[in-house]
Amino acid sequence: MRPGDVLRFQGPAGAPFVVTVGPAFDERTITARIKSGEWTPLDAEAPSTGETDTTPKRPAQNAPKADWVTYAVSQHGMEREAAESMTKQQLVEATAPQAETTADTTTEQDGDDGHGD
Repeated sequence: MRPGDVLRFQGPAGAPFVVTVGPAFDERTITARIKSGEWTPLDAEAPSTGETDTTPKRPAQNAPKADWVTYAVSQHGMEREAAESMTKQQLVEATAPQAETTADTTTEQDGDDGHGD
């Protein structure tokens, strides 16, 4: 990554955008945003962050709220303002892996099917 390079990314809301490496977006800033999951490289020759997997992992329960906000925005499509207005516990619950939904497994007893016949 060199000054003047033009890089394509996808933002947290899914919109593509272009960044020119330079004073406003230097290599350190771009790399930090990629590592945080805020930006996803769209180019095949995306800048390396030194990690093989750039998908942010679910933060630890005791991670700072800012980590949960970034995770909610980058991995769950939440609007940043909405995520920032939530408590950390609300973010943890809102980004919880979906539990498997199963049909009601309540068994019918004594032949009562609930129809009163």
